[in-house]
Amino acid sequence: MSFISEINASNPPINDDLWERREFVSPDRSWLAVFHDPYEWHMGATGWQLSVSSLKTRVAIINSDLEKLSNGKGLVCPLDYSPWSADSQVLALRFWQSGLVFFEPLSNDFQVINLHPHSVQWSPIANYLLVFLNGQFAILDKNGKNLNTINWKTAEDELPRVGWMPSGTVFFIIGRASKRAKPRITFVNAENGTVISNELLDPVKLLPYNNDEYKSIPRGSYSLVLSPTTRSVGSLLDTWHDVIYDQAKGTIFLSVYRPISKVYELDRRPVCQVEKKWIALKMYA
Repeated sequence: MSFISEINASNPPINDDLWERREFVSPDRSWLAVFHDPYEWHMGATGWQLSVSSLKTRVAIINSDLEKLSNGKGLVCPLDYSPWSADSQVLALRFWQSGLVFFEPLSNDFQVINLHPHSVQWSPIANYLLVFLNGQFAILDKNGKNLNTINWKTAEDELPRVGWMPSGTVFFIIGRASKRAKPRITFVNAENGTVISNELLDPVKLLPYNNDEYKSIPRGSYSLVLSPTTRSVGSLLDTWHDVIYDQAKGTIFLSVYRPISKVYELDRRPVCQVEKKWIALKMYA
C-alpha cells in the first residue's frame, strides 16, 4: 500500500517570518500560542519565549511559574511542531532544560512530564501525542500516560522526522536506519504500532547528481560550502535536510544539498560549494 500520489520539484516553502515568530492556534480557535524572540544560545540550538492568549477575550494568560521555566535556554520550537491537543485543552511544550511540559490554559495550570523528547506531534483527531526519545516512539495521552511504544532504529546523530496523516491514527517517519542506508518513509498505525507501508525515499534518485564525482567529499565533516562563512556536514548530500509538512494540503516538502562547483581543497580537505534543492511529495488523502 502506497500513500504517495506524486513527487515533483518544488520551490522553498519556508516563510522568512517563521524564523522570528511562530503562531499556533488551537483546533477550536479558542487559544493562540506565540513563540517569539528566538536566540541562539549554542550553535544550532535556539531558545524561544512563549505567549499564550485567549482569542475570545484577547487576554494574555499569565503564569509566573511557567515563565520561570522559560528562563535560561527557553523553549524549543521546531518547524514541524504540533503543540495543541485535538480537544484544544493541552499545549505540549518542550523546554531545553525542563523537558516536556503540558500546559492547560483554561485552568492556567501545568504538569512537568519528566521526558526530554526530540519531537512533539499531537494527532489532529485523537488526543495522541507522538514523541521520540532514546530510540523509541511513544504515544502519550493528554495526561502524559504512555499508551504505546515503538522501537525505532535511526542513524547515529540523525533524528527521524515525523507527521500525522489527517486521519489522526496513522503517522509517517522519514529517516534512515544507519549511515550506509538509504532514507525511507514509513507509515505506522499509532494504535497498534503496525507498519502499514515502508517506501524508499532516496535523494540521489529523486534529485540526481553525479555522485561518483563527489565521493571524496567527507560525509562526517563540514565539507559543504554554502557561503564564505557557512558550511554544512557532507552527509547532507545523501540524506534530507529540511522536512516540512503541510498537513492541510497533504504535502511534504524535502530539501537536500546539491553541488554547484567541482571538488576543491579548503583547509587541506576536499570540499564543494552547494545549494538547496527541494521536492514536494503529495500524499493520498
